[in-house]
Amino acid sequence: MFRASLTLRVFDHSDGITPYYLLALLSSRAVQDQTASLTFYDTTLPTIGDRWRELRLPVHMDAGERQQMSDRVRAVIELKWAAQNDIDDLRQRIGEIVT
Repeated sequence: MFRASLTLRVFDHSDGITPYYLLALLSSRAVQDQTASLTFYDTTLPTIGDRWRELRLPVHMDAGERQQMSDRVRAVIELKWAAQNDIDDLRQRIGEIVT
């Protein structure tokens, strides 16, 4: 069975839409609620197909707010990766960790 995946890339950040801000938008409740109504179930496998183009993203009017959210998302992701690296280091030192 072949499953296609979609990769969204942000190239021009002049409007304040960075990859981190896009992640925040796509993770927001407003967008997640929309995906529920756009998702089609084909033999128990959910698919959105090209209907992702119908999503309405709640982009903040203030560019400063967009940048602040982008910076916060980036910081959280970097902290998460740093924590994962610390856990991996602990595993190397003491063996498998049960959490």
